[in-house]
Amino acid sequence: MTKYELGNILIYEQPTKYIVKSENYDDSFPVPVLTPGQTFILGYTAETEGVYSAPLPVIIFDDFTTATKLVNFPFKVKSSAMKILKPANENVFLPYWYYFLSSLKVDNGLHKRYWISTFANRQVHCPSFQEQKRIAERLDKVQELIAKQKEQIAKLDLLIKSRFLDMFGDPISNPKKWPTRRMGDIFKITSGGTPSRKKSENFENGTIPWVKTGDLNVPVLTHTVECLTEMGLQNSSAKLFPVGTVLLAMYGATIGAVSILGIEACSNQACAAFLPVDTISPIYLYFFLFLQRQHFIKLGVGGAQPNISGEILKREKILCPPVVLQTQFANFVQSVEQQKEVFSARLSHLEVLYKSLMQEYFG
Repeated sequence: MTKYELGNILIYEQPTKYIVKSENYDDSFPVPVLTPGQTFILGYTAETEGVYSAPLPVIIFDDFTTATKLVNFPFKVKSSAMKILKPANENVFLPYWYYFLSSLKVDNGLHKRYWISTFANRQVHCPSFQEQKRIAERLDKVQELIAKQKEQIAKLDLLIKSRFLDMFGDPISNPKKWPTRRMGDIFKITSGGTPSRKKSENFENGTIPWVKTGDLNVPVLTHTVECLTEMGLQNSSAKLFPVGTVLLAMYGATIGAVSILGIEACSNQACAAFLPVDTISPIYLYFFLFLQRQHFIKLGVGGAQPNISGEILKREKILCPPVVLQTQFANFVQSVEQQKEVFSARLSHLEVLYKSLMQEYFG
């Protein structure tokens, strides 16, 4: 198969004349403003002059990070740090080349403009138009199925949140007038510790799960990135917490993140541990804390690394509805989580399929 330079398949336009002038953005405005990087759509502008509108679709290529997006709507841009890529001729099916560009891996930490320096002169195979279309449509279908599974999971998460608010009301305003108590009067709230990393025997071949705040990204935590040895546990302020303990991140980028321990585990000092009690369901406590993450972020004190202390948490009040209602809510959550597991399994299968297809088509 003949090879071509990528720059002869995809031609580019600098988006200079499409740069937005106003920084007055509002979701009610008609024209999206694109920006380089992960944010992609910065906002929406009322400007209707200097809008890119044809031909569509185009590929937006971030010249500094090589991130790509396939865009099929009119837009303006925040800066010229990107390329607008278009088909060089009628034999180019653009969605195929979007997937191709997405498959490429480069060291994008050099802060240079990659299209001219690296991509445009790259030698590539160019399948027939029909083959490009077949491959892109197959990848589109898998991506569509992945999006549907994610949407179903998001809907179930929203369903749980709605049920909590229906049963118990807003945790802060307490419209149902539930009795409240300081959390420190109900729970033993403690934290963990970190053994010395200079002593390899504290971590090497460890079997005791050790939770860091970065692990607090699931409702029920059953796996940790690192483990301690028995020596590491004994030679630090780390403590072994029972199943049902609720952990809350007290500082850093993850402040307010929360998980329930589904295993016995210890934690570092950045996690506040709420030990189980008979009067508050761990699942109820998890969602009570989870729904107040922004509140805990506001409680944080300090500069670049705001933190909430154990003393602050102990003074915070918790709504105390009857245990029977908490149990009903917990049963509902467990039922919904079973449904989520089905969708999550499908999602994992589809993501593996997508990766294998990308490998098959683009190497």
